[in-house]
Amino acid sequence: MKPEIAMERISHRQKEKFEQLEFMKRIRAYFLKMPRLLKDNIKVMDSNKSLNEVFASIRKEVDIILEKN
Repeated sequence: MKPEIAMERISHRQKEKFEQLEFMKRIRAYFLKMPRLLKDNIKVMDSNKSLNEVFASIRKEVDIILEKN
């Protein structure tokens, strides 16, 4: 999720000390590099969608992993 969208979603409540836009941008950049760097079973999910759509996307990926095992 883009940090700007995350900040908008949490704007109704008091922010934690780590919930600062620049910090969130740096963290997001590192997380987006993880699949390439670790070459592991890491999936990047689009959480800009609705809660139900995000859940469905995660569920689909988990089901794929469980079917392989």
